Parts: sequence; C-alpha cells; structure tokens
Amino acid sequence: MSTFHIEPLADPIPAACQRMGIGRSTCFREIADGRLEAIKARGRTLITRVAQDRWLASLPRAKHSSASV
Repeated sequence: MSTFHIEPLADPIPAACQRMGIGRSTCFREIADGRLEAIKARGRTLITRVAQDRWLASLPRAKHSSASV
C-alpha cells in the first residue's frame, strides 16, 4: 500500500507564521496593512500558500556587504 503527503493549500496563522519566519504581530500587521492576503473559512483565518509566497517575493532583497558577519 502506498501513502503520500498532500500539501495544504492554506495555513492557519501559527503555521503560516512559522513557514514565513515571522511572528504573529508582524503577520497581523501585514494583513491589516493589506500587504498579506488572508481568507476566512468558518471563522478560521487562513493564509494561502500562494499569498505567503507572493508576500515573501515582495520583500526587498538583502544587501550583501563585503564584511563577514
């Protein structure tokens, strides 16, 4: 018998925060400011994986310095 794992299309806030590497307050601020799209499903706030990836892609690139950190 073969088993397989299906990736969810959306995550609740705690899982989305962990996946994106941000805290809850940052997540809610980004939602309130309209930069991160959230959806509601039966009272649960979810963030689609597409919205998470879109938000991450919208962030500015880190500048690399020649000094080692």
